[in-house]
Amino acid sequence: MRHPPKRRPPTVTVRRAIDEIDLAPILADHARMRDVCDALERLAECTAESPLPEERRTCAERMQAVAVDHLKATSAFFLQVFGGNESRFTRRMLARILLRQISDALHAEEVAQALAAESAPLSVIRLGDMLRPLFEGWRRALEFEELSLLSLGQDRLTGVARAKLEGLLA
Repeated sequence: MRHPPKRRPPTVTVRRAIDEIDLAPILADHARMRDVCDALERLAECTAESPLPEERRTCAERMQAVAVDHLKATSAFFLQVFGGNESRFTRRMLARILLRQISDALHAEEVAQALAAESAPLSVIRLGDMLRPLFEGWRRALEFEELSLLSLGQDRLTGVARAKLEGLLA
């Protein structure tokens, strides 16, 4: 007499909770990005005169550094917290975040090269036109990352961690 094969119970992966300590690296990175966005916005809205070439080079270096640091920090964070997740939705969200970050880093590099290469003064209008899409895009990306954290971590976020994320989006 043949016995039917034994069915194994489905494997359930228990993921640990995400608390505010876990969010510290990503929140610190987002704070740095927001500071740079604010600085770029002030520069873009400058109505007096164009910044000197050395100011533009400093701004360009800061933009490139923060873009690369953001890509590294968020990639590491999302991989650590959500890596190995079998959910198709999670994989798609993480891929979208990564692709957006790469695109933003490339855009920052193009703007930084243009800023640093200009030896003649930039018109205030041209400067604003170069910087505005960059810092507005970064801000949208940060919001998307924070919304993604709330969505992907909905069952794992502690109350304090959830409140910190929601506070950033308020």
